[in-house]
Amino acid sequence: MAFRSNIGRQMDFSLWSNRLITIGTLFVGAVGVLLVIRFDANSWLPVQAGGATFLIWAITRELDPDREASALIAAGLVGLWALSGFQVDLLPLVGLLLTARLIVETTGRRPLQTDLIAMVIVATAISFTALGWVGGFGLAAALYADNRMTAEHNNQAIVAALLAALGSSAVAFLFGVVPRSLLSAMPLLAIAAAGLALLAVLRAPPQPTSVVDARTNAFLKPDRLQVARVAVGLLLAIGVLIGQSDSPALTPVVIALAVSLASSELERLTRASR
Repeated sequence: MAFRSNIGRQMDFSLWSNRLITIGTLFVGAVGVLLVIRFDANSWLPVQAGGATFLIWAITRELDPDREASALIAAGLVGLWALSGFQVDLLPLVGLLLTARLIVETTGRRPLQTDLIAMVIVATAISFTALGWVGGFGLAAALYADNRMTAEHNNQAIVAALLAALGSSAVAFLFGVVPRSLLSAMPLLAIAAAGLALLAVLRAPPQPTSVVDARTNAFLKPDRLQVARVAVGLLLAIGVLIGQSDSPALTPVVIALAVSLASSELERLTRASR
């Protein structure tokens, strides 16, 4: 039986941005392969670099849905980051992507029961590292927040949020990924993430011009977009605190959030000058 989803999104290759990110992801992966062959780089580099490039593009598209260029810029910067040998962790990126998509509601459709089950599984499965737990627990919080921001509340979503929170936390506990001390956390990255979250609180995004994917011609809601940006910023700050030496792996998401906020400010200036 085919898996039905209201949260998943297929690539539409009729869109120039989708074609470019596909080519860019393959190019980054190919460069990674070359670095492995010629310079004895980490054998997982092609997957990590290509995966991070694509996932950051997808995250930025959720956080800044009106402007396709910002997602490509963020993806390009992250591709260079990964190929330069800096840390990359795909697990939290998956969780943060689903977190943003749920809260912004870019598909314009409510999660199906199959979606809820799948997201509980994802939140639990990615939480065996500290940063993965941030993505997993963030997804649980997103399930709850999305349900509360909807006119018709769904008890199944509340149960899914609870199960995701319990599952992700249980796996994190079993693998001992939450540190006893936070003294070695990277202060500058934590400050940057918290600062971006505060900026997202203080600066509401301009009224979106993008419509949801449900073909209802309904515009995306600016309050949901703002909440998603704040949530991602707060999760980043928490991730830096508990991730400790792995915290640099969250830098790609910091880049995505910073590019999204800067894009909104440019849009605000452009609209004011008209």
